[in-house]
Amino acid sequence: MRNVWRRINWERILICLVIVLFGLCLTGNLYGFYIMPDEYTYWSYAAYAAGYDWSETVALGPYFSYGYSILLYPFFLFFKDSITAYRMAVRINFIFLALGYVLLERLGRRFSEDKRSLTGYAAVCIFFPCYFFYAQTTMAETLILLLYLVICTLLYDYLENDRSVTLILLAAAVMYLYIVHMRTVGVLVSIVPVLGMHFYRDWTGKGKKHLILCVSMMTLLFVAASIIKDKTCQEIYRGINQELVTGNDYGGQLEKIRYILTWNGFCDFLISLMGKVLYLGLASFGLFYFGIVRLIKKAKRNLLSMEGFVLLTVGVQIGISTIYLLTLGEICDYTYGRYNEFVLLIPMLYGISELREMTQGRQYKNIVTAVVWIAVIQLAAIVVIVRQTVRADADNFQGFFITGIGYLYQEENFAVETFYRNAYLFNTALMAGVVGTIVLSGIGARRVLLYGIVVLEMCLSVRLYQIYQKPYRIGAYRDVSIADEIGRLYEEEYEIYYLDSTYPASVGMIQFLQREIPIHVRYDKQCKPEPKEKVLYIMDYEDARYDEWKLEYKYYDMYGHFAILYN
Repeated sequence: MRNVWRRINWERILICLVIVLFGLCLTGNLYGFYIMPDEYTYWSYAAYAAGYDWSETVALGPYFSYGYSILLYPFFLFFKDSITAYRMAVRINFIFLALGYVLLERLGRRFSEDKRSLTGYAAVCIFFPCYFFYAQTTMAETLILLLYLVICTLLYDYLENDRSVTLILLAAAVMYLYIVHMRTVGVLVSIVPVLGMHFYRDWTGKGKKHLILCVSMMTLLFVAASIIKDKTCQEIYRGINQELVTGNDYGGQLEKIRYILTWNGFCDFLISLMGKVLYLGLASFGLFYFGIVRLIKKAKRNLLSMEGFVLLTVGVQIGISTIYLLTLGEICDYTYGRYNEFVLLIPMLYGISELREMTQGRQYKNIVTAVVWIAVIQLAAIVVIVRQTVRADADNFQGFFITGIGYLYQEENFAVETFYRNAYLFNTALMAGVVGTIVLSGIGARRVLLYGIVVLEMCLSVRLYQIYQKPYRIGAYRDVSIADEIGRLYEEEYEIYYLDSTYPASVGMIQFLQREIPIHVRYDKQCKPEPKEKVLYIMDYEDARYDEWKLEYKYYDMYGHFAILYN
């Protein structure tokens, strides 16, 4: 019994507890969605499965994949109070993060020579601020992160052991990740050549049988996913607002691809591609660059490896996100991180491994030289990105999609040049500090230094919460009051209409809180007031028509993110 007690990794258990408890501290005052229409659409599929028709309000946003909704459905069904359902779904995200930490550490033990400090190194990676930011929402990002780690673990096991069961689980995980979010197609694209060449090398053994098994499995799942998607679009969107619905699908990217084939488009594509790499470097304290170097060294020895797969995934995902975000005209599009952050964990851990190896080889001069060159190249990239952003006349900043540097946002007197300058200076200083800490931990300094980085990351997570989420949660709390009033009037047989005016529309918040109420949509932005008995209109608080329309109604109120008018 004493030996079993000693074999338990108490440090790992403590880190998992900190992840979960830290998450609980951040999620005590949740009242609804933060990122619209993404979160609402994920819940709408669960609502459809439970027998509700939210088609009119769902069609105010584009198409989003339905895979995450499979996990949300039990919460929606079991908890009749929508706020409780939302909070429970969010809290599960922190359990996913803890599981992700365990998987990441297990992966690290396969390639890292420093097993003693690996627990701390993995903690530095998993406490990356963006993961805790998105875990506080019902966005699919946390599930995507966990699934990617599961896929890497299964791939590692399969390439070593060639077990059929592992291959089946791997194919199922890849296809499920694809239906959770279409933009993770880079994982599917990347795993095909790795598995294909592996099958070919063992063609006379298990290769042929496993190829047939894998292709059959993935084809069956892909066909099933396509059928479900078509049925989803028909039943949930019901043909409403199809131009907007399909804009987020693959078909909506054809115009962007045509633009890339022009000279200006190609230059824009290259700058945006550079911006995505720049973001991953800045956000990861430079560990991303060291990790890519380490992965290339490993993949050179064996292209058909987990390292080769990770490299392919990073490259393809950056390319896909660049295409999707081209020509949208928002300030953060050139450095957009959300679509690529799930592939960052493993390169970060490999980056730490590379730094440890350089430290053991006493290559301190090389480390300093690398940090200086990274700082110089990133400075040049920042100048190009800022110049292109200003030239594009982008005017909408969404810092919660670049959370790796978004904690520097200051709403007052915001300027693109100032923001990116501060991001460069702050993150370059962080890179020097983090790299220095890892080097010191490798030459005899106490491992506790590593947890100083973790504490810093936790502080940055709190900063992100205070800037982007805390103010919105106050409004979401007020939305509950409006939703209660709408529910009371519906019981008095009022018809409920929403006046479409802004994008993204926030009315999904009301629909989610009052799941039983059918909310109809009026799309005509030029429509005039029609003061009828037993009809209630909902407007966004920013709708310019409110001041005019309220003169025609006996009762009106504005609270939270909405205004209501009725007689």
